[in-house]
Amino acid sequence: MNNVLVFKDMAEINKWRNFFVLEEELLKWLDENGTSLVNDSDSTTYVEKIVQGIRLTRPPKYIRQVLHLTDDLYEEAQARFADVKQAFVDAKLDDGIDDEAKIRFPDRFPIFIDSAASQINIIKNAAYKSKVLKRNDTQLTLFKCDVETEHLALDMFDKISAVYPSAEIFRSLLSKTISISINGNDVLDKFDASEITMREYTGTQYRAKIVFDDERESEREKYGFLIVPHSVAIFNTVPQKRRNDAYKEEDRLHAPFIHYDLYKKRQ
Repeated sequence: MNNVLVFKDMAEINKWRNFFVLEEELLKWLDENGTSLVNDSDSTTYVEKIVQGIRLTRPPKYIRQVLHLTDDLYEEAQARFADVKQAFVDAKLDDGIDDEAKIRFPDRFPIFIDSAASQINIIKNAAYKSKVLKRNDTQLTLFKCDVETEHLALDMFDKISAVYPSAEIFRSLLSKTISISINGNDVLDKFDASEITMREYTGTQYRAKIVFDDERESEREKYGFLIVPHSVAIFNTVPQKRRNDAYKEEDRLHAPFIHYDLYKKRQ
């Protein structure tokens, strides 16, 4: 019985190994045979490093690139990618996923753009997540450090507690960290507000607008690894204009030690 289990585990490992080998070969082949029209990636191939004489590789987390392939290579790339995609599906099914429709594919997988595409507009916008702070709603963590640097936490606590009376120190034995939190009411009281919107910058949102030569309307696509069968015009579009009800700099509140952007609701 144990031998059967070991054999099954090795079979699963081999399916993942097969996928990674095929994908690494595909990305290397595309890098060698394609022409990059625009590239916003840290890497478009597997990253290699040698550890104690052993070659280790890892795939890029994402690829944001428009790559041009000639017609014959474009078709070959589609066939090669079909093998990679199937290998990923096989490995996922072996992991226990019972429905192929539930499989989420990596963001670095290529997207093949229709041959009628004549222009691609790259759109980049700042991305935020927002939360409304209400009275008696939440604790805000303003500082965190390792237990080895407790002196920093004690110094910060003196400064934070001078501004926010509810400041408390929390020690986590599990994560071996020290954090300083305050009651959200302190922030509301500071600005005499019943609620405040807190916005946090999370990165850049990337999109692509595909323009076609034929009668079709333009299509929006995620700006990932876009592959085209001929050269297309590439434009970097200006960031979208903010809506009239969007947050304005003159409405921004400033509170010490808080890393969120704070906005008081307009009356």
